[in-house]
Amino acid sequence: MEVLLEESDFFELAMGYFSKTREMNVKYCEILFDIQAHTRRGVSVSTVMDGFRLAQVKAGKELNVKSQWIACFLRNLPQESATEHYELLLPYKDMIVGIGLDSNEFNHPPSFFYDLFQRARNDGFKLTCHCDVAQPATHSHIYQVATSLGGTGAERIDHGLDAASDPSLIQIIKEKGIGMTLCPWAYVRHHTEEDIFGCLRKLFAEDVKIMISSDSPVYVESLWLDDNLKLIRSKAGFTNEEFERLMVNAIDICWAKHEVKMAFREELAQFMEDMR
Repeated sequence: MEVLLEESDFFELAMGYFSKTREMNVKYCEILFDIQAHTRRGVSVSTVMDGFRLAQVKAGKELNVKSQWIACFLRNLPQESATEHYELLLPYKDMIVGIGLDSNEFNHPPSFFYDLFQRARNDGFKLTCHCDVAQPATHSHIYQVATSLGGTGAERIDHGLDAASDPSLIQIIKEKGIGMTLCPWAYVRHHTEEDIFGCLRKLFAEDVKIMISSDSPVYVESLWLDDNLKLIRSKAGFTNEEFERLMVNAIDICWAKHEVKMAFREELAQFMEDMR
């Protein structure tokens, strides 16, 4: 990150991302970013966000890739820091659809940030939170996100694979219609192959709204969305029809406008019809 200093650096970073997603035929992105990772290096919020905005507009016009942003806060830093940065990001609310929480989860439960997420809910933001796999107290953290974050629980959970081993959590997530973004390549260092794909299959069979995503691909051996999809094809045996369900889930749980989601549904239906 040390080379990211100027507005043009963040523009180029985001355009590189959008260009890669276009190669994979991705039409819409919700990109998580950590503003504190840059301000602690002396980079201003405006430098980061103005660069991102230029790329967002350019990608929409030239690549036909729509996007919104999710501002994540580092859970190893205190809520006061997150609140300070939340306020600095408010002028960019038009491009930020949601608020999240990531970084080191050990001994940093979501409950530490309840006040901030309640404020974000009141301000109209969608809510999500990382619940990493094979973490101590992971079931407690997933429960907090599903039931209490923002007052009544988040709309989404990032990761949260271990919910598959707790029937009560599965039931809560299903009843509340919470979406889950799963990135199987990110779990191979923490779970056995049997556990990863067994849990993924369990959640899918229970009709939890899971979708396949990618987690910091340049940190995870440059494994992007298409690599994660290939992995569940080869290791979990997902069929074309099951891939269609995953894509429908992705449309359902994304935070795009209704008309955008309807257009994606129609395009997907036509694609699957052409495949048959």
